[in-house]
Amino acid sequence: MKKKQLVLVASSDNKLDALKDVVIGKLIKRGLSSKALEELKTEDASGGSRKATYKIVDTIDSKEAKKIIAEIKNLKTKASAIIEGEYIA
Repeated sequence: MKKKQLVLVASSDNKLDALKDVVIGKLIKRGLSSKALEELKTEDASGGSRKATYKIVDTIDSKEAKKIIAEIKNLKTKASAIIEGEYIA
C-alpha cells in the first residue's frame, strides 16, 4: 500500500501556516476532521522556500481498533466485532 502524503511549499513559515489553514478549511468543508493530517516534517526547500510534509491518516491503528472492540464488548449487546486488516467488521 502506498503512503499518502501531502506536501505544501511556501516562501515563508507564515505563508506555510496560512496554506495549511486553507487545506484544513477544505477538509472541514468536506466533512473530514482536521486530525486527518499528521505533520511529519518541516524543512527548508530550494530557493529559500519552506516545505512541510503531512501524512494523510485514513485508517484506524491497531491500538484504537482494540479499544473500539473492547467498548463494543462492554455494551453487552448481541453485536460482535473483529479486526480484519485495516477494518473493524
